[in-house]
Amino acid sequence: RRLRPSVLVAHLSDLQQRPPRFKPDAFLEALYDAYKLRVQQDKGKAGLDRGDVVRLRDIYGVLTLLPGQTRVYTLQEFARDFYLLDQSGENATRDGLMMFPSGATGTRPRSGSLRVITQRGEEKVYYGISFSCAG
Repeated sequence: RRLRPSVLVAHLSDLQQRPPRFKPDAFLEALYDAYKLRVQQDKGKAGLDRGDVVRLRDIYGVLTLLPGQTRVYTLQEFARDFYLLDQSGENATRDGLMMFPSGATGTRPRSGSLRVITQRGEEKVYYGISFSCAG
């Protein structure tokens, strides 16, 4: 009863204007760890091959293995975090490997892709990532 709508609107507007609390370097390292696990699982004992593309949905599956984790950290939140990482320009791991995002193309199904709406209101589609040496 005491809460004035103008105060609530001002508070919500202030919250929207704040930049998201996002640490791109920590998220990149988590992606890299999940990437290594997924590639090792796919290749068996052969190990990590440079440049192998792993679907982002598979990376998300590794990051949310614990029961109930997909309710706490949704696929859409993961897609948003990946977009924020992409926009940050942060793409080198502590090990010196570079992350290369892979969009959906004619050879990759759009149904397995992640879609986000950019700050400009455009759709951006991600499919997978790979890690390899910069040079």
